[in-house]
Amino acid sequence: MTRIRPSRPRWRFSKILDKLPCNYCGKIRELCLSHAIPNAFLKDILRRSGGAAILLSDGAEKIRRSGDSGKVKLLCAECEQLFNFELDSPAIAFLRSYRNKINCGIDVSNACAAPLLLFVMSVVWRASRSTSPAYSGIQLPKKMENAFKAIIFDAKAVAKIASVRLEDLVDPAIKGGFSRDDLTQIILWPKARRPEKNIEISMAFGGFAFRVYLPKLSYPESKEPCYLRAKPSRIRARKLNVFHYPGFMDVCVQNRAKHEQGHVTF
Repeated sequence: MTRIRPSRPRWRFSKILDKLPCNYCGKIRELCLSHAIPNAFLKDILRRSGGAAILLSDGAEKIRRSGDSGKVKLLCAECEQLFNFELDSPAIAFLRSYRNKINCGIDVSNACAAPLLLFVMSVVWRASRSTSPAYSGIQLPKKMENAFKAIIFDAKAVAKIASVRLEDLVDPAIKGGFSRDDLTQIILWPKARRPEKNIEISMAFGGFAFRVYLPKLSYPESKEPCYLRAKPSRIRARKLNVFHYPGFMDVCVQNRAKHEQGHVTF
């Protein structure tokens, strides 16, 4: 009599294949679709634009609409929750509160900047680890990535190796320029460059720009209150003309030319 061996359910194999090492804890688990820049800053833009924002690039790509928010499988559910509650939520709350103060004419905050400092560095680390094309402008050396991961929840350690500057995006044009609300609807993906001795990483969202300098700047270079510190101190974002943001003017000029030449997909 021939025995028929029961077949193993295929879903078990697919579940095993879906499990990968978490980029933070290293455990083999099913990974979540994670964002480097929190979804809170992206979903409002997508909601206002019908689920697909206008994508402008500095390459040869045509102007197009995209619903891509840069999410990829990066962290396990446990680490995703840890980052959301310990890093993203406090920073989002601070930035929204500070934005309301700025809109009311108050540009100084006495809140502790440590949560925002950690948040910015975590975005840099997540962006460098991400495989999304949105974050192709930043890829840190493996040694630096590992160093960031080891201190990602230690503000004092982060402050010893990096300087982080907070800037408030503005458009000084009296007529026909970007309004405050317009500027909160712009996302500028992280991009690294090396203008001098320091690596400079720039990104912008929520109407703010963030500059990260590696290694950290000297005290005379970073003594202004726009630089985030690990200990409680006064915070005052530096005003930044959006057209002086690294590469922003070039992107505007290139995409105006694309529009005039009909290189638009919608």
